[in-house]
Amino acid sequence: MHRRSLAISALALLLPFLSAAPAESATRRVEVLDRGNRAIYTLRLGHAATASWGPDLLGPARVIGIGEGRSFALTFDPSTCAYDLRARFADGRVQIRSVDLCAVTRITFGR
Repeated sequence: MHRRSLAISALALLLPFLSAAPAESATRRVEVLDRGNRAIYTLRLGHAATASWGPDLLGPARVIGIGEGRSFALTFDPSTCAYDLRARFADGRVQIRSVDLCAVTRITFGR
């Protein structure tokens, strides 16, 4: 009898966690354009409310050349659409664009 009441108590404690819905994510295809006079060497996405950046979207030994563009499938939390995209150019200069990933399909750097 004691085991049964312990099992029921444990289940009662876990029930709120079992019924919670998992966080959803969305994916949006976004084109990133380089309209400046320097190639983009790294490109990182970060949530606008944090000070951290994700991994380099370009990967090792890849760049977006001057006048070029590249398309990315960006995964994000649709309940908070505000993100920042950080480009580092060949000369080390950094440019950050604030983007609404729930709406944007094209982001231009270098202007």
